[in-house]
Amino acid sequence: MFSPSGFLNTTIDHKRIIKHYLPLDTPSNAQKFIQLTNPCIAIFAKYDFWFNYLLELQKKSIPTIVFSANLKSNQLYFKKGFKWQKKILQNFSKILVINKNVQQYLKNEGFTNSLVCGDTRFDQVGINSEANLSDIIEFINNRTCIVIGSSWNREEKLIQKVYPEISGFAIIVAPHNISENRILEIEKTFQNNTIRLSKIKENNKSNPILIIDSIGLLSQIYQLSDIALVGGGFSGKLHNILEPAATNNVVLFGHNYNNYPEAEELISKKGAFSINKEKDLATLLEIIKDVNQMKCYKEKALDYVIKNKGATKIILNEIKKLI
Repeated sequence: MFSPSGFLNTTIDHKRIIKHYLPLDTPSNAQKFIQLTNPCIAIFAKYDFWFNYLLELQKKSIPTIVFSANLKSNQLYFKKGFKWQKKILQNFSKILVINKNVQQYLKNEGFTNSLVCGDTRFDQVGINSEANLSDIIEFINNRTCIVIGSSWNREEKLIQKVYPEISGFAIIVAPHNISENRILEIEKTFQNNTIRLSKIKENNKSNPILIIDSIGLLSQIYQLSDIALVGGGFSGKLHNILEPAATNNVVLFGHNYNNYPEAEELISKKGAFSINKEKDLATLLEIIKDVNQMKCYKEKALDYVIKNKGATKIILNEIKKLI
């Protein structure tokens, strides 16, 4: 493990499991680390490749597997000056890819070691801890609820511009960053017609927008909402859209989603919609006000998630074959 966020947010409590930062990817570090640990298999995720480690593992004939891989032509591994990296990838014991398009691309590039497994994120959604949401349930009060999840300023401003058309909705803003400065910025955007969750008991406003000023609640809030406008889609850093899809929401996000195959697939299934400006959002919200139409979109989003579950089982079976 190399990322501090991954290290700190991974809870492992088992005497046979050790959590440790992976030393930098240098030939000497790779040689020392593998000699010290002597693994029976090395498992990588998505596109997080450590080529000196991979080379050392392959030299020692230690099985290597990567899951939820999304490899495509614009990545360095397939450029002229990086053929040595491509060769190392071709020597993986198994590359488990997210869909048939990726597998076909790899076949065209001369790979013979790929298998479609899907994306483990589909298996993870819906697995949530319990939280006390009584205050939020009371705030929603049986109204149609729209959540701006992991929001950035662009999504918040869009909602502010169409607010007169959706003032009857219960509107919840769950920002990506909950620092005091960001909360103050959101309050300013909505002209202080807001209430923080931490102060909801003090609310004396008739129809405020609820700001979630604590972490760890978003996946549970999605279970209460009807529409999710997910943040990051305008900057090319789209946040998790599978969580709201799996909890029966109509899913909306910005137009910059090219690196997110699940976004493209959800749109094609009519379970999600991309928006560019407030006119797009207003039109979609008008459609969604039709109860039967909204129910149809919700069902399509949920159906997409259900049909793509099962990657974890495939991965475990392939690991068993290699050890």
